[in-house]
Amino acid sequence: MISKDLKRGHLHAILNDGVFIGAVVVSDTQSTKYAGLPWLDQKGRTAVIHRLAVHPDSQGRGIGKQLLLHAEGG
Repeated sequence: MISKDLKRGHLHAILNDGVFIGAVVVSDTQSTKYAGLPWLDQKGRTAVIHRLAVHPDSQGRGIGKQLLLHAEGG
């Protein structure tokens, strides 16, 4: 699954000295479970976070927050 995310350009990661310490997968693929939700923005493009991971040795340092900010485009 991660390999497919990477090939599609949906995997975004933070590396430290060439080692992955955190990753997030963002795409426009939305589950049909969300189709009936009344989204406030009806014109914008869907952005769905599918996976978020931070290596245990790097947790508590704001890596997850950085990844979510990146996913939001900020």
